[in-house]
Amino acid sequence: MTPTRYLAARLWDGLGSLVHRGAVDVVDGTITAVGRADRLPPSPPGAVIRDLGDVTLLPGLIDTHVHVTFSTGTDVVADFERDRSVEGGGPLLAHAQRNLGIALDVGTTTVRDLGTPAPIATAIRAAVADGTLRGPDVITSASPLTTPGGHCHFLSHEVGPDEDPAAAVDRAVEAGADLIKVFASGGNLTPHSSPLARQFDRAALQAIVGAAHRRGLIVAAHAFGHDSVVDCAAVGVDTIEHCAFLTPAGPVVDAETLVRMAGDGIIAVPTVASGPPPPDSFDPTTVPLAIREKIEALMRLFPLARDAIRAMVEAGVELTAGTDAGIPKRPFDSLTASVAWFGSAEGLGMSTAEALATATPSRRGPAAWRTAAPCALDCGPTCWPWTATRSPRWPTSHAPAWSSSKERRW
Repeated sequence: MTPTRYLAARLWDGLGSLVHRGAVDVVDGTITAVGRADRLPPSPPGAVIRDLGDVTLLPGLIDTHVHVTFSTGTDVVADFERDRSVEGGGPLLAHAQRNLGIALDVGTTTVRDLGTPAPIATAIRAAVADGTLRGPDVITSASPLTTPGGHCHFLSHEVGPDEDPAAAVDRAVEAGADLIKVFASGGNLTPHSSPLARQFDRAALQAIVGAAHRRGLIVAAHAFGHDSVVDCAAVGVDTIEHCAFLTPAGPVVDAETLVRMAGDGIIAVPTVASGPPPPDSFDPTTVPLAIREKIEALMRLFPLARDAIRAMVEAGVELTAGTDAGIPKRPFDSLTASVAWFGSAEGLGMSTAEALATATPSRRGPAAWRTAAPCALDCGPTCWPWTATRSPRWPTSHAPAWSSSKERRW
């Protein structure tokens, strides 16, 4: 393959620095150099020079919380249960094909899939890896762990009271999981499940974390309720999904837990798209009757979520941009809106570089999202696929000065 040098007006290296007149060298599909064009070695004889013009080069984005086989429709649970009943899982694979293509088209080059049954999840991962399916690289938890009849039981492994939680982890690993997902609390999509309620006690969570870490895998814990978030931090999970600290009165952040999370490197994934929606945006007709009352109550609490997330940032807790794409009204092009909200004054007020860093964890590298082993701190941007930005589509009020969201993967 002919060596190619891509030139652009700007380049962000994934580590915080904006470079003017940047360049990326690619040889045989591998990035060999990244930096200022005038400081890189000369291109080899015969190299193709492609000047992309007034764009910004970025590392490929990672969405750390998606559901690749969800329909994004009004009732994703009914859609999922209908689609999985089709022999061969054709409709679910069709959702994945559409969703992953959309994600790739906005510059997402890795997704963490946290809610697809094992045989389908591993088939999708393999199809992307061998080029059969166009999309970002897929890191999957395969079938998550839940309690009997618990949140998302219809796609999970239900850990009964007589089952050793560690054995459930072994089963997930044997099924092909890259990481372990556990529903520590209830959730919103499942009727009769309360996001405020614990599903696993602290001892069970500790057993799950211990078994996963012995296997070299991280644990992503779904936790909306205050007590579940506290439990997850106490037992040393690796990422806390949603991390809402919810109580009946709204989010109540536990300062001691934030200190523990910051000190232990536990990452919060708040799963916001373009920020918590205003209460008056709720349309009851767009929510299945079985969960309508629950969602309406949560909508009244959402405006308080921003302050809770800001408290995490102020305490030094690391955030990553996970969108929960696949759920109702959460398409797979939501990642850029989430990053924009992180960097907006009405959102978290991060700098542009800080906001982008939540979706480009180049210091950790892709392996950090599937294993508990530390990644070398010198894992630089040349480890990553890169994207070229063009045709800005950020919400105008949120737009960073030198980035845009229309992106493509090389």
